[in-house]
Amino acid sequence: MNCFELRSAATGAVVARRVARPQGWFHRTCGLLGRKALSVAEGLWLPRCWGIHTVGMHFPIDVLFLDEELRVLSVRANVQSGRFAVAHIKAHHVIELAAGTCARFDLLAGDTMVLSEARSQ
Repeated sequence: MNCFELRSAATGAVVARRVARPQGWFHRTCGLLGRKALSVAEGLWLPRCWGIHTVGMHFPIDVLFLDEELRVLSVRANVQSGRFAVAHIKAHHVIELAAGTCARFDLLAGDTMVLSEARSQ
């Protein structure tokens, strides 16, 4: 999996230092399934995606729906496990983050995000 850093374009604040972009159908389909938790520095980027589910997940997540220019279309905070569909039909990207991340960084619809390759740690 490739790893990226997610920042707010307006403030430059690093929202998540390790945002994975799964490669291949299997890794993309599995997403965060099987994980017990997601740290505040982690996330999952699903390009060419407009909807997700949380069936089988063990923890809540925040979800950002982004357009082609990485502008936030919608913020879904604290999405609990067991949801069959969480979607925004006009989205081109979905970012899954630890629950509480969107509130901590005051992320709102209209904000623009930046994804860049994460630096080696």
